[in-house]
Amino acid sequence: MRVAALVVVSFLALAGLSASADAPRAVEPDVETQLAADLDARGLGDDRFVATTVYSWTSESQAAELGRTRALLTLGADGGSTRSPYQRSLDELAMDHDAPASDVGLARLLTSSPDLSARRYAWVSPHGTAIPRGVRSYGPVLLSMRLAEDALFARFAPSERPSFRVVDARGETVDASVLLADPSRLASVVHVRHDDPQGPYREIIVHGAPTRSAVRCWSMGTSAVSARIEADRILVSRLRRIARPRRALSLAPFWTARPPIDGDRRWTARWARTMPFDTSRHRFTPGALTELERVLAARVRQRVTPTDTCTRD
Repeated sequence: MRVAALVVVSFLALAGLSASADAPRAVEPDVETQLAADLDARGLGDDRFVATTVYSWTSESQAAELGRTRALLTLGADGGSTRSPYQRSLDELAMDHDAPASDVGLARLLTSSPDLSARRYAWVSPHGTAIPRGVRSYGPVLLSMRLAEDALFARFAPSERPSFRVVDARGETVDASVLLADPSRLASVVHVRHDDPQGPYREIIVHGAPTRSAVRCWSMGTSAVSARIEADRILVSRLRRIARPRRALSLAPFWTARPPIDGDRRWTARWARTMPFDTSRHRFTPGALTELERVLAARVRQRVTPTDTCTRD
């Protein structure tokens, strides 16, 4: 009997160990709190759309040219079918006599002012655009741009009226007349498209002149830029393991609402605000996060001749 009892006790002990090993480990509250804070710091929404540091992926050949010329912002297309949806929407609004006068004035400013004739597309974090919206990659080289803290920032949603909002770096509303009087103060425009046939998307357009802009400084190929890519990779990895995403919810509805603090959608909502595109490759799913982590890991190893104009600050 004693032997049998020992066998039963040993079996129960082993079963308990096995069950303990197989059970999911509880996540420490401070780990989840930090993860939420990291996502919130990378998020953009209608309530907060100012980013004074932005990132842009580019090709190796363009990075080499940029290193030679230091011409960060480039002139856009002059017209025709090559004009981007952003430019075409500005063209239409500039000719819309039924639109608010401030909208028409800003649209004309963005299409005609020499102070804003050059641009570069960007986003608030490297991970957001590491996987492109279309089939073509934006490139494996990351540019980091620091915008002037006394600059002005705009949000442009063509399907809304009014279509423009202008704020300062603190997010305080600024009258459009201030920007119309001094176009050189504009740093960037967050372009929001709710009704694109291929799905909603957002983008940041950094504006300026070829030789003068509100970009305070920029860098590529530096240890700090590599560290930022790695930080985003770690964020994606932790999110995949801790939040354990299940359903592929559309991201765009969360761009115009504050993230839920509790509930199953709290991680999806926070993730959505960090993302510029609402496609299956960018949604909050295990497969999408795994692929994004793989891409970021490869980008960390990308080598390019370092350029850092911020060292003079």
